[in-house]
Amino acid sequence: MKKAGRSALIVDGRKPSDLIAVMRYLVFTMVGAMCLAGCVSRHPAESKTRTPSDEASAVPRPAPKPARALSQSTPGVNPIANPFSVTNQGKIVTLTQTQNGKIAAANASLRFVVVDFSLGPMPAADQRMAVYRQGLKVGEIKITGPERNGNIAADLVAGEARVGDEVRLEQP
Repeated sequence: MKKAGRSALIVDGRKPSDLIAVMRYLVFTMVGAMCLAGCVSRHPAESKTRTPSDEASAVPRPAPKPARALSQSTPGVNPIANPFSVTNQGKIVTLTQTQNGKIAAANASLRFVVVDFSLGPMPAADQRMAVYRQGLKVGEIKITGPERNGNIAADLVAGEARVGDEVRLEQP
């Protein structure tokens, strides 16, 4: 009886090394074709066609109306001292950066919270802030630190705090 050798396992008459050579040739040919296609493509700066946006930019636009000076509309306000003031059709819009945060973690028994200030400026240490839930003041905290990745620890001075409560400066 004959032993089944390696020649009995060959399905088609080719050697495996022939298939590898063919695959390498196809892969290198495809990669080369893609590289050449990328180098030959037209760049937008060389394009000869005009787009509607080009025609619109060629039409001269009327000069904008000068806005009223901030010092004229609001007496006693220096426009250079407040760079966030913007005039728009006679109306003044002042952008403010408020120190608003949310309670990320709270421990009622140890009377401390972790406040997330990732979307605004970080308050200073020993600063007192109010805790609001659904618009009502429910507590007061004192920022203690340390600060890490937009989160800061604070002591719960009065009231209570839960995860999700809003923290902001107390209105005078």
